[in-house]
Amino acid sequence: MALFAARSDKGPVRSTNQDACCVEVAQTRFGDAVMAVVCDGVGGLEHGEVASTHVARAFDQWFAREFPSLLSSMEVRFAGQVVEDSWHELLCRLNQELRNLGARDGAMLGTTFTGVLACSGCYVVGHVGDCRLYCLNGQDLTQITEDQTLVAREVARGHMSEEEARTDARRNVILQAVGVTPRLRPSFYRGPWRMRDLFVLCSDGAYRMVGDEGIRAAFSHTGHAEVGLNMACHALIERALTQGETDNLTVACFLAGEGSSQSSKSPVLLASGAVCVGGE
Repeated sequence: MALFAARSDKGPVRSTNQDACCVEVAQTRFGDAVMAVVCDGVGGLEHGEVASTHVARAFDQWFAREFPSLLSSMEVRFAGQVVEDSWHELLCRLNQELRNLGARDGAMLGTTFTGVLACSGCYVVGHVGDCRLYCLNGQDLTQITEDQTLVAREVARGHMSEEEARTDARRNVILQAVGVTPRLRPSFYRGPWRMRDLFVLCSDGAYRMVGDEGIRAAFSHTGHAEVGLNMACHALIERALTQGETDNLTVACFLAGEGSSQSSKSPVLLASGAVCVGGE
């Protein structure tokens, strides 16, 4: 089975943890399937923890209830496009649900979302906002998602340098969020899932102070063991806190374990996972 770990911390300042995450693993006829999701309630809005938890739990339920039927419809090979289409529909529905809930209660609820599902040698990523997905293989660290922030857009357009973006007063301004944006446009990424690929999802509190080098340092010596992954999640959060991070911090990770490529005759034989919501 694939190996996974997750950790969330409310940080030293905030009274609540507006981050939420879930990690789920299943054995399928295409080999191990792993899903990890990290959501970060939008700062400055009421009940960000409600929005992030709502979305994380919805994806947890999708994995248990809808994913098996999608797998059954895949006759020959795992089809990432099918997952992408299903996630797009789910995110747009959740966006409207949160907007309706906010309108009913006279509040605005919003959350970022970054989720990845890996199976049969490929991965699918859905992304809204500024949580990040990294892939670490040896010492090679790649940021898969692109931040949907004002400063990231300005850097991409050549109007701002990376150094300027790190200190700009608008660096926390995101361009869209689930529950806030009238017409949500999630970004999707697909690529190969190779042996020894370690996927690491972080809320902005977990990566902002430490940067790529901090993530590489925390996860480079996991020993491809679950205890090592748990220690790495803890080390990354502690490093961020030591360097002055005050926001909520969440990190989730997974990699293929021994026998992950073995298949079974049933669409889903066994599902097991760790759910970490609101710092629990």
